[in-house]
Amino acid sequence: MSLRAITYKTVFDIYSRINGFQAPQIWQFLEESQWWSSEEIRRFQDENLQKLIEYAYRYVPYYRRVMKEQELKPKDIQTTDELIKLPVLTKENFRNNWNELISTQANSSKTSIRKTGGSTGEPLRIMNDYSNGAWENAAFRRGLGFAGCKLGQPIIQLFGGTLGLAPESFLKKLKAKFSGVVFLPAFEISHDTVENYVRKIKQSKAQYLRGYASAIYLLAKIMEDVKLNISLRAVFPTSETLHGFQQETIEKAFQCEVFNQYGCGECNSIAIECTSHNGLHVSDEHVFLESLKDKERVLDREMGALTLTTLHNYAMPLIRYQNGDIISLSKALCSCGRSFSRITKIYGRANDLLLAKDGRLVSGTFLPSLCVNVDFKGVQQFQVVQETKDIIHLKVVKTPRFVESELGPLFEVFQRYLGDVKIEVEYVASIPRTPQGKLVFVISKFGNKLLHKEDKK
Repeated sequence: MSLRAITYKTVFDIYSRINGFQAPQIWQFLEESQWWSSEEIRRFQDENLQKLIEYAYRYVPYYRRVMKEQELKPKDIQTTDELIKLPVLTKENFRNNWNELISTQANSSKTSIRKTGGSTGEPLRIMNDYSNGAWENAAFRRGLGFAGCKLGQPIIQLFGGTLGLAPESFLKKLKAKFSGVVFLPAFEISHDTVENYVRKIKQSKAQYLRGYASAIYLLAKIMEDVKLNISLRAVFPTSETLHGFQQETIEKAFQCEVFNQYGCGECNSIAIECTSHNGLHVSDEHVFLESLKDKERVLDREMGALTLTTLHNYAMPLIRYQNGDIISLSKALCSCGRSFSRITKIYGRANDLLLAKDGRLVSGTFLPSLCVNVDFKGVQQFQVVQETKDIIHLKVVKTPRFVESELGPLFEVFQRYLGDVKIEVEYVASIPRTPQGKLVFVISKFGNKLLHKEDKK
């Protein structure tokens, strides 16, 4: 272990003891539990779920009220199978019952408030206790370790900010220094700045890169255009759906494997790929996931609404919470030897799903994948908006080389996947990103059919 890693770990250990949680023990536990059998993992989940349900019934007003309305007692929910007795927690219910979702035992000196991105509406505020933060941190570090990235090794973080801007607070600067994090901005990548990015990555001596999937792809694409490349050990795209054509370009530019990650503002460090690249391993000791359709758990690899239960956040437990993402899950064992459940596919947000004329929900991922086979010289960006079953609204950002016939392949793909829909084209100067800098290919209201209807209680 490097001196940087030893220093970071020592400081973090002291900080954790002062604040009443045992980070070193959690880190060590997760290193060992990743090799447990499926039965051992399931037993651990059941034991921790029992504790959480008992606690939520006693100290979290929202869950006590909901369980009484459902005529449930903690003894009625002893396993993850029995969790289906509780109704889903929707985003609307979360907002409407925010105060009641906070534990009456929560200690404000040992909790923090963080916000979700709010890419599909008003950002949510989550109260997170420090102990749960340690579980998230340990699961994150373990996930990076799947690709060989060890604590303290330099890693480029390609997120927000201005070129060369360090984290604002002294504590964040100190943490970044000793954890090996090097910040570069995600929103200033261009042909004019690409050489500066490549130089800074090389100067950092970092062998790992993590950031927005679209930002890493843009950097890789421009590097390909100007014939630059860097040899890294691994790249970790996150925060956005990673498409196949993006992964291929990233792998070529950085000459390494890509390890997809999944998390959300409500719960970090949910899942990450291993070297087998056969889906994303869920941090089952940290979170329990369900995939639901029509209020029922779907079969392995079938598309459904992600529904999560945090197992260690007692300050504000999230039990059967739907964040709006659509995924498929599998319980089949991975060739790497780990027995975690796996996210086999991330379809994106519910509003990434389009409605075909025959009533089928179709993943909008076929649109960015189209860029692999069609060279849109005159189209800089496009976005699809579907508000009715029969009409597709196509927003297009043109370049000076644009000719209208270039949209023909897009129209053909729409007809193939969605049927005889009408396509209305609007030429726009730009397509705005979300407040977090994310690009959205598809906006549709129909994917919400997979989510539970809002409970007005």
